[in-house]
Amino acid sequence: MGRGKEPAVILAFGGFDPSGGAGVVMDAKAAGAAGGYAVAVPSCLAIQTTTSFDRIVPLPRIALERSLSCAAGSFRLRAAKVGMVGTRTAAEALLHFLAKHRRLPVVLDPVLRSSAGTPLLA
Repeated sequence: MGRGKEPAVILAFGGFDPSGGAGVVMDAKAAGAAGGYAVAVPSCLAIQTTTSFDRIVPLPRIALERSLSCAAGSFRLRAAKVGMVGTRTAAEALLHFLAKHRRLPVVLDPVLRSSAGTPLLA
């Protein structure tokens, strides 16, 4: 990040939507539009198009934990925004991280179903 006033850095934890219309990609866009900066950690990969949902591909717990740790180690996080968690493994990794960062404000924006009605929490 450049000189001058540093933007507030948030942790965006949620699904990765390849269309860019939702998930951590959209969270990063929203943070930027508000003058902030988002460090994105995907909870899972959402295999979908703009009109249909196929499946969730879970990520290994070690990948989730290390990604969260790297985000916290690289930036002074001001808040966390949690969207689609996707799996129990992702929920456990997130809870483990948040237990270490108890002072971090958290916004929960749960996504339980796709817009087509498919359940997203396995």
